[in-house]
Amino acid sequence: MLLMLLLPALLQLSLGGFVKGSAVVVWAFAAPMLALLYHRPRGAAPWFVGFGAVVVVCVLLNGFASDLAPELPERTRIVLFALNILGIASLTFVTLAYFRRGRDEAAESSDRLLLNVLPREIAARLKKGENPIVDSLEEITVLFADMTGFTTRSVDEHPAETVKVLNEVFSAFDELADRHGMLRIRTSGDNYMAVAGVPLPRKDHARAAVDLALAMQAEVDRLNAERGWHLAFRIGLNCGPAVAAVIGSRKFTYDVWSDAVNTASRMESHGEPGRIHVTAAIAARLGDGYMLIPRGGIEVKGKGTMETFFVESAALNGNAPRHQPTTITQAG
Repeated sequence: MLLMLLLPALLQLSLGGFVKGSAVVVWAFAAPMLALLYHRPRGAAPWFVGFGAVVVVCVLLNGFASDLAPELPERTRIVLFALNILGIASLTFVTLAYFRRGRDEAAESSDRLLLNVLPREIAARLKKGENPIVDSLEEITVLFADMTGFTTRSVDEHPAETVKVLNEVFSAFDELADRHGMLRIRTSGDNYMAVAGVPLPRKDHARAAVDLALAMQAEVDRLNAERGWHLAFRIGLNCGPAVAAVIGSRKFTYDVWSDAVNTASRMESHGEPGRIHVTAAIAARLGDGYMLIPRGGIEVKGKGTMETFFVESAALNGNAPRHQPTTITQAG
């Protein structure tokens, strides 16, 4: 790059200075521009200083060079002026476009990473500088799903196989959650948590969550048939008010808290493999179109006796339910 810096200046002096040489020294600006491609701005700064020094030297020697060199035809000088201006302008434009594209790609990559952690609406608020982000939600539905027999499975099979199974199942759950307009909050081991009505409220949050639970059951059945697996999930749901917030300043997490969340977790842990266990609050919000099996009163840790239900299907089609209604008392 040193020759790139010096040769334009030497050529201009040999042609007779700024006017006679059509300011060909502007091509020396290519040296600091290209230096930016290989160095940080601080590393490229000396090349820009060198360009300034070369221009100053050309100014000081302009009179001497003009006296020694013959004058080119005016048309030739004008053409050279135009070529020099267009050339260095093109180089500058291409270089800036390169950096702009790189900046945009980096920003898009950063946005994708952020959207893997936060909902789009929350990410937008965070980028605008809102902090802290805490929302009081009037009513949401919370879904917990837990794989039964996971502890035994993780001991008996190779860890890589366990991870493969969890990844395939939870990836399928994520796609279903997106399809039903729900938000996956987190996974922990074999436990999957999703919410409806977060971050934007929706009136049909209970129906959306139950529809997701039914779709998750169907997906597990499909995977069992295709892969020869014997997976079963307990799924529990509850609805109620909650608080949602972004936690952390470096490693962000978006989470929800409330008694309704804790109760949904209890519905999962007090449920049965392969069944969807819901509270009376969920049942009251579903309306027509769902087959509910009253479970009766069960003792739930921290809640006392609760009336709960199993959801069997999304349509009353006259078929017999897969499970007969039962009344169970279970200690928490």
